[in-house]
Amino acid sequence: MSGLGLKLALLLHPAAYRRERGGELAAVFTDSTAGAGRWTTARETVDLAGHGVRLRLGLSSDGVLAQLAAPAAPFAATAAVGGGLALLLRGLADWQRLGVLSAGSADRRHSPGPRRN
Repeated sequence: MSGLGLKLALLLHPAAYRRERGGELAAVFTDSTAGAGRWTTARETVDLAGHGVRLRLGLSSDGVLAQLAAPAAPFAATAAVGGGLALLLRGLADWQRLGVLSAGSADRRHSPGPRRN
């Protein structure tokens, strides 16, 4: 998979970038996947392909879109985490309301019980 995956991932990079840095990208990919398992190689292939897509979309660190989005990233991350936490708390409240989760059930289930000698 690594040979075909590498070729496809490199094709997602802009041609000029591929001409300038393609050999370096291939060498780093080969070094990082040498002796690696299937999942590691697949992850590296997806990462390299994602890098090419980000470059094509102008989302590299020197791209205008990335520079405009960078100040908003911490706020977006905070909103995502806050939204996920709110959904989790709402789900727990629903479980408690439905009787699936009672206030003291967690303590009873996870308590070690009486010690036996």
